[in-house]
Amino acid sequence: MVGSRTLRIAAVMALAVTCWAAAQAPPADTQPATTSSPATSRPTTTKPAPPASAPATLPAVPDEWDQRMARADAAIKLTQRIKKMAVGDATVAEFLQESPGLENALHVLLLAELRPAGQPRPEGGTFEIPYELPVRSVLAVLEEIRDYHDQGRRFRDVAFDEIGGLAPDKPLRQAGWAGGADLLTGSFIPRGPSADFFSRSDAKTRKFWLDHVTETGRVRAEARARGDASRRLVEPIRKLPIGERSLGPFAEEHGARTEDFRRFLRGARVEGAYYYPDVPVVTVRQAVSPRLVYASLKSWLHSRELPADELHLLERLIVTAGDAQITRIGIAPAAEDQFTRPLPHVRAALAAASAAPDWLGETARRTLAVKPSPTTTSPAPARPTDRAARDARVALHAQLAKLPVAEDVSVGELADDDVQLRTGMLALLQAAREVETVTEEGATRVTLELPLERLWRCVLRSLGKPLPTTLPAATGPATRSP
Repeated sequence: MVGSRTLRIAAVMALAVTCWAAAQAPPADTQPATTSSPATSRPTTTKPAPPASAPATLPAVPDEWDQRMARADAAIKLTQRIKKMAVGDATVAEFLQESPGLENALHVLLLAELRPAGQPRPEGGTFEIPYELPVRSVLAVLEEIRDYHDQGRRFRDVAFDEIGGLAPDKPLRQAGWAGGADLLTGSFIPRGPSADFFSRSDAKTRKFWLDHVTETGRVRAEARARGDASRRLVEPIRKLPIGERSLGPFAEEHGARTEDFRRFLRGARVEGAYYYPDVPVVTVRQAVSPRLVYASLKSWLHSRELPADELHLLERLIVTAGDAQITRIGIAPAAEDQFTRPLPHVRAALAAASAAPDWLGETARRTLAVKPSPTTTSPAPARPTDRAARDARVALHAQLAKLPVAEDVSVGELADDDVQLRTGMLALLQAAREVETVTEEGATRVTLELPLERLWRCVLRSLGKPLPTTLPAATGPATRSP
């Protein structure tokens, strides 16, 4: 089953790569102008591979993302150990197979129980952090999963008072590795005195791009990312209110065509950019205020006969709309003909970046309400607020897993075959923000929010790995969609 899913994912990615490779080079007359030197002005000699060297000096203490990644890694490894243990007359693995999603629920719930059990140790250019939790906590988590998440009936009467013959107070120890946290740590470079975001990226990122992509290719990739951000901004500005209508139908009634909506973004500005450190992809965050959109619309309508009441309405909106920003993220890969070194293993990532889903710049939101359980026998049951937050994270994890990456392939399916993506998802869940907590009528309701841009980084890193050698060849001519 897993092998068949792997081949299906690989086949979709292979077809996407074929289509991208045929379509990614635009006609010569559509290339953006640039003052950068052409690719041919750079030396074409192949650079020798850099010699192996010791990793850069690590900070004395792991940062926040290092700790989240290490904790997630420890939770996954610990789950694999716990699955082999006996509970009643069965194993934990059999219990987790009772209902879909129970293993992921165990991952998420263990995150809250793990405690550091020693000093972080440098390992492979990052940190390894030891964690522990008593068997008693494992039993409480399994009981909680049974009571609130398991839809089966086989384990309803099982007493979770012993697991694998281990004493309840015995601690289970597991080290977690923080590898991959660098992708989550990187933040958008904010707008500064100049619009040169690349020169303010970290040294590792600059080296990767300078070693693999021409300056022309980098500049064009950033320009395409800005254009993609503008394209993604069109939809939310179409929904801005104008009286009882929205801006989209209002502008179209006055003759606006699809391309005219870009004119209403004249006041938009780039707020930041992020260059991926190991895949030639750049993202740009662009923002515009409703006030400036209304002002641009009024300017565009200046040459048209606008009824006085509609003109007054627009002028009133310009005054009252405020400066709250509408933000979207654009993404673009560097063109392969601008590579100075071959990067065949990243083609699937570049194909996915060329067709990035709309959720790239969105924020996932999940609300969950829970009531105290009269059946819980845990010696230290979680407070309703704590349990609501933990269960909301379980539900949020399931929501993230359903996000599409490509046709018939979801984030969860990729994560099933890539432990680093699975670890990244758990690290991100720890960063989910509680935006509302309400207790009423005996129930506690918690709402979590999580920006999804970093999840997309994890997806692209997953795709930027060598594909299976058994990958079926894509057949048929590649075409660009109109």
